[in-house]
Amino acid sequence: MSSLKRFVDRVIIITGSSAGIGRQTALEFAREGASVVIHGQCRERLNETEKLLNEEGIGPKRILSILGQLEREEVSKQILDQTLDKFGKIDVLVNNAAAGCKPGITFKAGSDANSLANLDYLFAVNLRSVVQLLEGALPYLELTKGNVVNISTSGALRPLRSAAFYCALKSALNSLTESYAQIWGPKGVRINCHKKWVESATLMGRYGNVEEVADVIKFLASKEASFVCGANWLVDAGMAIKAIPVDISGEIIEK
Repeated sequence: MSSLKRFVDRVIIITGSSAGIGRQTALEFAREGASVVIHGQCRERLNETEKLLNEEGIGPKRILSILGQLEREEVSKQILDQTLDKFGKIDVLVNNAAAGCKPGITFKAGSDANSLANLDYLFAVNLRSVVQLLEGALPYLELTKGNVVNISTSGALRPLRSAAFYCALKSALNSLTESYAQIWGPKGVRINCHKKWVESATLMGRYGNVEEVADVIKFLASKEASFVCGANWLVDAGMAIKAIPVDISGEIIEK
């Protein structure tokens, strides 16, 4: 646990923070003094994140919890409006929320993972909602000289056959990060991308953990990364340079 207090009085939005990496990232930012906007589509899991924050001594004045499905366009606006209503500013936007498949579809062989119906859903969650949040938040981030961390995956560099659309959209997110950085960097807003992989088959021969991923997200959002802009930062224990045997690619993505 960090004893640093790098984010005191900072307001940080973390989408998809009801579990996993997003939850850990919210906890880590709050421990360092930030007010956090947590978001998810499961009320029970979102409440658990809020409970964990409370157990860390973070009270309701520093927490905003928003329930909603990002494939619905109004949810992005709701996140931004409620953040500004409660805190009056935005310092950091972490676009962590993502979907691998539409509910009811799996990555298993013979499924509809590469169907057009799944593509439409994944586009809405994994790319369109990110653009909506960026377009809404960036004018406010310019005022605070804040920054954005988009969460991608090394699967964008080494796509998996069972997740063609997911990997393609994450590749688009990487490119989007670089394009937006060219527009907003001169205005004092840093925009970076964090490409993670926490599954097996890495060069280090082990799984990653959420703390390791959250630590790099915090770094990219911090003043220590003040000269980092337009970067696609790999946090994958060498996954992007390690070939995945075809016969286990489906197994890896399902874990």
